[in-house]
Amino acid sequence: EESWHQYNQRAIIENRIEEIKNGFAVDKNSQKRYLKNYADILIKSITYNLINWFKQALLPVDLIKASIRTIRRIFINIPANIVKRGGRRLTVRLPKIKGLKEIIETIKDRLYMFAFRQCYSNL
Repeated sequence: EESWHQYNQRAIIENRIEEIKNGFAVDKNSQKRYLKNYADILIKSITYNLINWFKQALLPVDLIKASIRTIRRIFINIPANIVKRGGRRLTVRLPKIKGLKEIIETIKDRLYMFAFRQCYSNL
């Protein structure tokens, strides 16, 4: 049982490594110089940390453990139209995807609460 618990923790780490490789292509070195590869991996690492912060801080509870592929499908690869409203004002019209409006409202609420805490924690 002790061996199982130790391997179980390792398996979780392997899943994270696999997500970083598949979701952010960290295992691909497209540059020929060391410094360029280093900068590339550093940018991907920062992006990974920002996505994790985004998931933990702003997403609804059922999406906190979502993979980067799911996050891309829900938030980044959303087809939308930019339309004119009332003359020169441009707005974004999102498609009617089931649950998208609720997710966006949750993100807005949590972002507002985060900003509120940041503003009033300095007083």
